[in-house]
This record gives sequence, structure tokens and C-alpha cells, in this order.
Amino acid sequence: GHLIGNTECYLSAKDAGFHPGSYDIWVNIGKTASKTISRKYEKILYIWPAWFAYVVIRANQMFSGHEKHMVQSQQVDRDIHNLCEKYSPHIGFTEREERRGEKLLRSLGIPDGAKWVCLIVRDSAYLRAKFPGIDLSYHDYRDSDISDFLPTAVELMNRGYYIIRMGDIVAKPMHVRHAKIIDYALRKDKTDFGQIYLGAKCAFCFGSHCGYMALPQAFNRPVGIVNYV
Repeated sequence: GHLIGNTECYLSAKDAGFHPGSYDIWVNIGKTASKTISRKYEKILYIWPAWFAYVVIRANQMFSGHEKHMVQSQQVDRDIHNLCEKYSPHIGFTEREERRGEKLLRSLGIPDGAKWVCLIVRDSAYLRAKFPGIDLSYHDYRDSDISDFLPTAVELMNRGYYIIRMGDIVAKPMHVRHAKIIDYALRKDKTDFGQIYLGAKCAFCFGSHCGYMALPQAFNRPVGIVNYV
């Protein structure tokens, strides 16, 4: 979420005239959450080695008035100025990737011209798997149960949509079998590219609030969020 959400909010702000004249130093710190998104930004941004950026920042802090050279984003990953809807996404898909995406849709049984909705439901499985040594239980109040979303999924299916349940690591399956309801999060052929393509091209995305919601928002897809605190 922060990988694409923060970046798109900041780049849209620059398009709107915020931070004029700034030269941005971009770095990747730690393991990236999505190699697909990271590779796309590497093509349009100057991404420096993290150690070199650290040296530059430390050197800047040695001088009086260094604060004016540090650009602080007011938005982080929240588009508080409604800029993302005014400017085009800064990353996209090549013709080859579009063909790969069409092949993915066929493998999921989604015919040409059909619309799909991405369903993303936050639970504690992801954080527990990714950060086993850290107690992140204080996030549990943000979790939801995928079973609570089945009536909505069925209603959307009856209205002609395909429903694709997204997620990297999830607590439990949807426990429903229907050609129009696809539990992509538990498919063995799931890919990082698939998660990105489906979210960027969906009719809309709904579910509980989590990092994935930043993806459709960045591509100007509508989102519907419940259980939002």
C-alpha cells in the first residue's frame, strides 16, 4: 500500500505544482512488497542506493537551515487533495504485459468484455507471517472475516460481475464454489503481476481497509471500504 500509495500521492502533488524545483532522492529500504511495482518505478524515477542517500541526508543535517531541503509529504498514502483522480497514474502496462493480463483473465475463466470486482479483506495472517518476531496484535481491530462478505459477493455476481478475492497471505478461504467467484489469494498460480493487473483493471474494489486498496486508487478505480475506523 505505501509503496504505490505514497509514491503516487507525492508524484501527483508534484504534477500539481507542489515542491517546485526539488530534486528527489528515491531509495528502496528493506525488501520490497511488490517486485512488479518496484520495477515499474525504477523506469521513471532515479532510485539511489540506500547507503548513499543516507550519507547525503546526514551531510545535509550538518548545516544550519537543513530543514528547508527536506521535503515532507503531507499526504503519505492518503490523497487528501484529491489529486490522483486529476492526473494519470505514473506507471502502467506495456503491450506485452497487456497480453499477459488477457491470458490471465482467460485462465480465470473471465470472458472478453466481462467486468470483475476485486474483494480484499484484511486479517491478521499477513502480518503474522511476514513479521513473526513482532507483536502487531494492536492492528487486530482492523481485521474482518471473509465470510461476512459473501452475501455482497453473491449480489454482485447476480448483477453480472465476476468477484476476485485478492490477497497475498490470508487466514481462510471463501468456502464458496461458483465460476464467477474466484479465490485468487489461494490459487497456486497466483503471481505478483496478477495481483497488480487485476487491481488496476477492475470495475471497482471493495472490502476492508488495507494496503491493497492503494493499488486501485492509484489507477483511478473506485473503492468501497467498510469497517473503516
